Amino acid sequence: MLHVNPKLETKGMLVVFNPLNQPAERTLKVNLYYTGLKDRAVVTDESGEEQALPLNRDYTVSIPVRVPAHGFAWYKMQ
Repeated sequence: MLHVNPKLETKGMLVVFNPLNQPAERTLKVNLYYTGLKDRAVVTDESGEEQALPLNRDYTVSIPVRVPAHGFAWYKMQ
């Protein structure tokens, strides 16, 4: 689920659920058009690790995600 609000400091919040019995690692293509971000997104995971990712021309960004088995992971975009 992606929540966006261009008026806040944190422009977007991505929450991912893994219903599988094993951890999942994927790269998700996320559309950040409605966040108001233009050139890049600073993506922070729940451990505090930040990565600056360039936005594509269609305002998408590829975010590598790791989610534990039967668990959640969240990523904020600024």
